[in-house]
Amino acid sequence: MVFETLTVENDGSVLFAGITAPPMNLLGPELMRDLVSLVQRAEANDDVAVIAFKSTNTDYFTSHVDITRVYRFDSRWRWQEKPLFQFQCTFADSIEVV
Repeated sequence: MVFETLTVENDGSVLFAGITAPPMNLLGPELMRDLVSLVQRAEANDDVAVIAFKSTNTDYFTSHVDITRVYRFDSRWRWQEKPLFQFQCTFADSIEVV
């Protein structure tokens, strides 16, 4: 399996997935796409029982969702060229969908 933001190694029934999404392993479109694809492939493979995740960045596992980019995904995590909704974001504690 080849991914843009994951390194994957198989050891028997375990898949070891290294998260490699510099600079801070942001959960943006590329990482979300790769995670969804990895899980789908693992579910379709009867030989895989476990996925173990690790970070290739010693300072971060994953830092947070990149809200400026994730809003382009539909409910099946397919990237949309046109945003699905507009949003306003403040750094307080709220996101307002408009």
